[in-house]
Amino acid sequence: MSSQPVPQPKSKLSGDDRNVVAAGSGEIALTFEERVQIFWHENRQTVLMTCLALMVVFVGKELVVIYLEHRERAVAEAFAAAGSNPTQLRSFANANPDFGLAWLALGDAAMKTGAYPEAKTNFEKAVAHLAGSPFVGRAQLGIALSQVLGGDKAKGEESLKKILNDPKQMKAYRAEASLDLAVLAREAGRIEDARSLLTGIFQLDLQGAMSKRVFAEMASLPAESKTVTEAAAPAAPELKLSLPAKP
Repeated sequence: MSSQPVPQPKSKLSGDDRNVVAAGSGEIALTFEERVQIFWHENRQTVLMTCLALMVVFVGKELVVIYLEHRERAVAEAFAAAGSNPTQLRSFANANPDFGLAWLALGDAAMKTGAYPEAKTNFEKAVAHLAGSPFVGRAQLGIALSQVLGGDKAKGEESLKKILNDPKQMKAYRAEASLDLAVLAREAGRIEDARSLLTGIFQLDLQGAMSKRVFAEMASLPAESKTVTEAAAPAAPELKLSLPAKP
């Protein structure tokens, strides 16, 4: 008795001519598209979360940069709007305590009104927030001058000498410190010290108003005194000839 062939089932979908493997005859053959669909269905949440995380990393970084740039522009505009008005500057500085230039401007404003202790405090805050910038030396000069004008000349001179002897300072700040020290020396009667300090400024870069101030200060000094040798040299003795008496 001959065996009859097992009929193969057909797809129930019209137009689908794919062969369907009968149950128990082996694994189902899947196309690449079907495998992708199955993978997506089983792992779509993981894939979506990974893509979202990557998007947050890249887009978030750009947003932070944009935000910081916008904030810097906004802060700079607000600082410019405050101008030299002490009230507006104080309000701005309190709202932006890490903006060192605001404290520097407040220090200058306090110096103009003679509020030297307040000026010193503002300059010290400026130094703390301007570290590493070209403006830190300017704030340190402010501290020194507020000490001098506030009555503590000894402390002020010490601060000025630190600026003058610091090679890391800008030459303009060192020249200013040397000039201020020369003025203090002249007022104290130390004329030669003042002259030496003024002469030393010429080794730095002298430009514009600074050179005029140095020459004006040098012109205010008295003429150089005679050297010790000249001052101490005895007058030449008068020669007298003793002639013999006539016989």
